[in-house]
This record gives sequence, structure tokens and C-alpha cells, in this order.
Amino acid sequence: MVRSTNSSTAKTNSSASSSSKAGIGNRKHRASTNFAAEVLSQTAFLIRNPEHQDDRIAEYQAGVEGALRVYEVLLKANPKDRQPYLDDLIQRRNAGTLAQFVKERADAACKN
Repeated sequence: MVRSTNSSTAKTNSSASSSSKAGIGNRKHRASTNFAAEVLSQTAFLIRNPEHQDDRIAEYQAGVEGALRVYEVLLKANPKDRQPYLDDLIQRRNAGTLAQFVKERADAACKN
């Protein structure tokens, strides 16, 4: 009986370690986490600022900034998981040019 307990413990431990590989460190999971952060940040912005419900640029800006905050938290846990595009957005934010970049990208993407 002790043997089967040890082997089931070993299976449980190996399952836990393999499932952790599929967790936050997983590229697909990080992308969905960043996307969720963006959507939730946009929603929170609209709830806090109902007078801006027609200001899509401000909404997009809030979403991007929320996603960047989540990305920075994820980087603290996994510093090797850098994403050049998000690093570029952080540099733009720090330089004060992110809002203009978001506006330009939104304008280009939303042309009719």
C-alpha cells in the first residue's frame, strides 16, 4: 500500500508540474490573459466614464494600458517571456507617445 501511495503521489506531482507548464508561462495563455485585460480595462473605463462612451480612442487607450499593466506583472513572474511588440508599447507609454500611436493605429484600422 505504501508503494501505491508513493506512485500515485509521484503521478500527482508530475501532473501538477506538467499542468503548471500549461499555465501562466504558456504563450497561448499569456495572449488570452492580455486580451482579457484589454477588454476588461476598456469596460472599466466606460463604466467609470460614461460620458466618454462615444470616444473610441480613449476606450482603446484604456484597454492598451490595462494590457500593459498585466504584461508587466507577468514579466515579473517570467522575465524571459518578453514580447517585443508589448515592450515597444511600454517604451512608447514611458516616452509619452502611446496615446498618439493608439490613435494612429485606430484611425488606420477603422477607415471606411
